[in-house]
Amino acid sequence: MTRSVPMVHTYQSYLDASPHDRITFEQCGRVLDKIIAAMDLDDPVYSETWEDFIGVAITYTKIRADFSLMSITEITEQSAKRTSAHNAVIDSLTAVVRLMARDGHDTKWANEFNIDLTDAKRAKTKFNRRKIGDFANYLVYINALSTRLV
Repeated sequence: MTRSVPMVHTYQSYLDASPHDRITFEQCGRVLDKIIAAMDLDDPVYSETWEDFIGVAITYTKIRADFSLMSITEITEQSAKRTSAHNAVIDSLTAVVRLMARDGHDTKWANEFNIDLTDAKRAKTKFNRRKIGDFANYLVYINALSTRLV
């Protein structure tokens, strides 16, 4: 069952709806550039950690995208699955930050998401879950566009 009046979403409507709790395409691009500059994707540990992150981002994005066509009842039924997938995205992105920090790479980009590795107990309460989820969605978008280059 779908909603009776379909919603047509635009990038601008996203920006307007969340002016204080959003991340723009430009910000996402800058964060991604910083990650790419610091990661050694020839190193199997980095490559695997990044691929894991992209994999959970794809899973999360698929679930999130389906919400736009679901009824309120269906959304409620799928909410726990989405939350679990979102938590996996957060954990995986945190693993990227930890790996980079371990090797002395610049991780200031993680401040965009309030990822703080200094206090594990407080860290999860500080995360900006929405921005992390939106960044995952952005990466899936970029990866989807890039697949036509292969």
